[in-house]
Amino acid sequence: MSRAFLIALSICLPSLLSASDGKPRKHHSQTMPFTKGKPQISVNDYRFVAINVPTEGAFQPLDVNNQEVVSGISFEPNGDLKTWIWKAGTATQWVKPGAALSLLSNVTDNGRQYGNWGTFTEQHAGYYDPAKKTWVQFPDIPGRPVNILQRATENGSAVGNACAGTVLAVSDCVTWSWDGKRYTVRAYPGAEATDATSINNSGDETGQAVIGGLPFAYVRDNKKGYSPLTIPDAIFSFGRDINDRGEVLVQAHYDFVSFPALLVCRKADCSILPNHPSGNFAIYFGMNDRGDLVGGYNAPAPTPFIAIKK
Repeated sequence: MSRAFLIALSICLPSLLSASDGKPRKHHSQTMPFTKGKPQISVNDYRFVAINVPTEGAFQPLDVNNQEVVSGISFEPNGDLKTWIWKAGTATQWVKPGAALSLLSNVTDNGRQYGNWGTFTEQHAGYYDPAKKTWVQFPDIPGRPVNILQRATENGSAVGNACAGTVLAVSDCVTWSWDGKRYTVRAYPGAEATDATSINNSGDETGQAVIGGLPFAYVRDNKKGYSPLTIPDAIFSFGRDINDRGEVLVQAHYDFVSFPALLVCRKADCSILPNHPSGNFAIYFGMNDRGDLVGGYNAPAPTPFIAIKK
């Protein structure tokens, strides 16, 4: 799921996670018949820690590295977008000097801070290296001035989308892979649209492709190419993240009205992730190599958290 979609989701998250009476809704895996009998990961496998960010807007965590460094975005009441780095209770806003809008994607284990910066109508992908105190900008893609970096790795590879339009209303996007020197524009065979969202250090990618008007999660093996990530009984799905163990974080929808299930999949083996211990519906956005997760719930205000694997 692209960051452009996540930005929109952060705006509507309160209504998404609450029933019409304002009470928190339950994760449908506890009640919906299409998840019964499927493997489920216990809530007791994780230690849940709230993420506090000094913002007046709703903070949406997007990624977590193996040092439990979290990156995320907040949508401010005045319409501004801000991105943050959070570690062990301390949050720092990520800003490219001179840029009107800076959007952090992720912090790699070697400390590089990847993202994009510019304005609402023009974004440049790249990274900040704290060790060298230098900013490195990738080349722009002609005709598509909104260049959004989705995820990057320690070896310098990355995936993203270059689009026309604006940050909040992208159009005519192409998906790219970056090998540290050059782009490769990619497309799922036969798809109407392709959206890469994550890459691991082996060069394997995940994302979603649209065929017949509906998205479905895929994996692109660095050697074998694209293959669908089939979720039994799901009618559409999104690939959110992939770690170095080849595990994919997936959002699967079983109908058009119920909340989705969040799963961890390795090839054809998928397990449903737990609800938050409070009983609130939990939605997850990022996962590291240990299986730690970042996400949020509503109780009744949007509450971000990190779920640390025990």
